[in-house]
Amino acid sequence: MIWTPDTPDPYCLPEGETTYADESLGEGRLFHGGQAYPPEFIAQVDHNVDLRWVREVRRRTGLPELKFRDAHVWLLKIDSRLHGTMEETWKRTNIVITDPGPSVRKASDRLLELVPPGYLEHPDLPKILRGIAARDLLGNTPLHRLSFLVEMIQPGLWLPGKTHKLPDWADPSKWYRRFKGSLRRAREFVGRLNAAYWVLCDDATLEQEIERSMQDAGVFGVHPNFARVLILASLPCRFFDSGHDKAVADIRKVRSESLNDVPEHYRIAFREGRGRIDSLVSTTCDHLQAADIAAGLAKTDYERDGISAVLRRFRAVLYNGKVIR
Repeated sequence: MIWTPDTPDPYCLPEGETTYADESLGEGRLFHGGQAYPPEFIAQVDHNVDLRWVREVRRRTGLPELKFRDAHVWLLKIDSRLHGTMEETWKRTNIVITDPGPSVRKASDRLLELVPPGYLEHPDLPKILRGIAARDLLGNTPLHRLSFLVEMIQPGLWLPGKTHKLPDWADPSKWYRRFKGSLRRAREFVGRLNAAYWVLCDDATLEQEIERSMQDAGVFGVHPNFARVLILASLPCRFFDSGHDKAVADIRKVRSESLNDVPEHYRIAFREGRGRIDSLVSTTCDHLQAADIAAGLAKTDYERDGISAVLRRFRAVLYNGKVIR
């Protein structure tokens, strides 16, 4: 059976969420008190939130597009009703923080233990630290879990201890070489990859979905239907603000490669529109304008009081590959 728009869903899966994401970069100018390796903040706004406040603020201010950088202009024109509607939007918004800082600090501390002080002034040291941070960020993604799911849906009996070679699309070291060790490119890719596969970064939710996927295995008792878990993780539609098209294309490739064997082994094809990953222009999308504002607020909250401040305003945080609620 082929799962198409005209045939029933064999796994009784939900429709799959749709989110719209925009980003804000942490302060990187050291003379303004910033970090040498600033974090990136991506806000994901649910598709079915009430965004009439975005249109109303645009009408009142005459601005063609709402941006966080202009908040000092339009905040003066918001009344308590609009403010309350904004707060409801944030309660259905997730924040993805990709922060190289911990990796850089850990590497710096280790170098202090291993090398003479004079080497810390070496001109190549910042590049080395950026490379270490890029490797760490790429290692804290759902790539390994995604590869495991793909391995587990192959026909035949899978035995524990079997040697598993990561395919190129799931190998962090291959992506590191492709990005030529660039921390900026790694951070850009990692943030959007983690956002695209939120459920694989959320240990509690993933455990629940594996439990829901248990099926009869005959003489072997029960076992998880990993095909269902893989498809579930790949259902969400993710739209990002334009300007990061290479990273979005790379994530689209990961999703395509990871689902490559599903039609052949399970005779299932995604319905049109499910699992889409793409870029949109923010001037044409209220959701992306709301996400821009949310990302700016998350950045401000984080720089003031850390993750706890972000959680007070938003629904959940995905920090360096792990969901925090």
